[in-house]
This record gives sequence, C-alpha cells and structure tokens, in this order.
Amino acid sequence: MRFQPPRKSWWRALLAAAVCGSCLDTILFFSIAFAPLFSFIDTFAHAGNGSISGQTQLFGFAAPIWFSLALGDFWVKLAMAFAMLLLYRAALAWLIPSLYRLHKASS
Repeated sequence: MRFQPPRKSWWRALLAAAVCGSCLDTILFFSIAFAPLFSFIDTFAHAGNGSISGQTQLFGFAAPIWFSLALGDFWVKLAMAFAMLLLYRAALAWLIPSLYRLHKASS
C-alpha cells in the first residue's frame, strides 16, 4: 500500500459543502424565523411584532431588515468556513510529514 498525500484540489469539496450548507441554513433559518405565519407567537407571548418588517438601505437599495441580517449571517459563515479550511490545511501540512515517516518506518 502506497502513501498518497492529498491532491492539490483537496479544498473544493469542503468549500462546496460549506457554501451549500451555509446557504441552506441561512435560507431556512431566516425564512422560518421571520415568517409572518409565525407572528402569532409574538402575540401569544405578549411581545411586540418580532417579524422585523422595517426597511433599511442595503447597497443603495431599500431592503427588509431581516434580509440584511441574513446577508451578514451568510458572510460570517463563509468567513468562518475559509478560516477553518486554512486551519485544516495547516494541520495537514504539519501532520502529513510525520504520518509519511511513520508509514515509511513501518514498511
């Protein structure tokens, strides 16, 4: 059995999974959390309308506040995914030579 270090495209599947997962999570959370369908929960809990129906400026256009929150949430998730990918690669760069030496010594 021959030891093979990771190929140069090691990050593609991980990045695609992170982007798809972050996108799906953001869409599901914000579409459910701020849906008018669930506004009865606010009245049941004697709270004000929590659907955040106001408008804000987003890149020069008027957009619902929840949409700007969703974009911010998505970008934070992407930044974390990139940071974790870099840390993962750094850990692999540190571990792979020692794994290669162990494999070569056991052969």
